Amino acid sequence: MTMDVTPDDEDRPPRPWTRRVRIAVALLRIATGVSIGLVALFCFAVSLIPMLLEPRGPGHGWFSGAVLACASIWVLSLMLRLIFNRPNHGGLLPPWFLRLFAVYLVAFPIFIVLTGRDASWSLWQYAQAALAILSGFGYWGIAAWRKASHIRA
Repeated sequence: MTMDVTPDDEDRPPRPWTRRVRIAVALLRIATGVSIGLVALFCFAVSLIPMLLEPRGPGHGWFSGAVLACASIWVLSLMLRLIFNRPNHGGLLPPWFLRLFAVYLVAFPIFIVLTGRDASWSLWQYAQAALAILSGFGYWGIAAWRKASHIRA
């Protein structure tokens, strides 16, 4: 089944979603947000273990627990933004974070290869590294599109 598009159709605003589709999207958004929230709460609980059980005071375990706790709280804020559907605000992550993540995805596999730590890698791990680099370029492109568009995070 094909749909003929006439030049007049391009000037019309898009048709609104039906009520059934809007409800399905809302339920999917809420279910995804709740599952993300449960994982973030579990990570937050795990991050408290080295902070509470390390008897010697602040150390390496305490620092990594604090970093994981902060990351868990940040993910919880993303969960709330997803559940409450921020209208007209693009996505959950701002363009600067997408660029930062893109740099990580491109630089980390290259760094591992340059340091020689890839000597025992299988072909599958090289393929994963190549996909990480390609997805880094994709994230950079998404960030550029979001920065250039009217959509803000």
